[in-house]
Amino acid sequence: SKPITPGGDANDPYAKGKRPPQQSHPTRHTIDPRFVFSRKKKHGSPGSSKTSLTDKRASGVFGKSDEHLTVEGAGAGAGHTPQGSMADLKRFFRMSGHNQHHHHKKRDQSPASGTRTPPTSRSANQQLPFSDDHGLSSRYGKLGKVLGAGAGGSVRLMRRKEDNTVFAVKEFRARHSYETEKEYNKKVTAEFCVGSTLHHGNIIETLDILQEKGRWFEVMEYAPFDLFAIVMTGRMSREEIRCCFLQILNGVTYLHSVGLAHRDLKLDNVVVSDKGIMKII
Repeated sequence: SKPITPGGDANDPYAKGKRPPQQSHPTRHTIDPRFVFSRKKKHGSPGSSKTSLTDKRASGVFGKSDEHLTVEGAGAGAGHTPQGSMADLKRFFRMSGHNQHHHHKKRDQSPASGTRTPPTSRSANQQLPFSDDHGLSSRYGKLGKVLGAGAGGSVRLMRRKEDNTVFAVKEFRARHSYETEKEYNKKVTAEFCVGSTLHHGNIIETLDILQEKGRWFEVMEYAPFDLFAIVMTGRMSREEIRCCFLQILNGVTYLHSVGLAHRDLKLDNVVVSDKGIMKII
């Protein structure tokens, strides 16, 4: 026999017949003119806003150029062959070995990196195993330029000399006066506990967390390009846009599959590897 659908309570105040009629969608003429956009595509010069964009982007990925964008990322794309539909990602940038060498040299000599990097002992055997004054620099090198900053802290570059690997290191904010030490440590380490469990090609890897000189540092995978700046060039093809969107969708699907919601998904929170892989922060 077929299943019988319940008829429901006749006195249900939320029944369909007792609901107020749904308001019709407002017409185009009732919309504020500020929010009415023409469907005609504007063909403006991509370089017209290049200066303001590069000044706004704290990541410093793009330099200023009349025809192309210059990469300031550390070692971005060097020795690698781009793959997939983002194979021509180079056309957004001007790859110059001389300029990259200049940026690397300048970053290594940055006075900002010297002020925050504690002195490292010559002999690793003489260091105490649980000391908090050498872990960050001995494992990951010296702090470099600032990529960005926010209420939770600042993110800086770090290059390890042994294998020339570049990391993005987040220095968490200082403890507020109204926070106890336990409350502060719990808030700081909670982000790492979640991030370190995520392993997906479209999610930035969270690698390590260390405490040094009373401050917490979170070490993450580094991707040299900024999706916001790439989109604002206006040079992406339809195929590239589709490829980027599907990669981001793939990363979000993974987050949802493990019971997490990003809640702050935007262009600023997506970076791009030197092979054109989208990485959600």
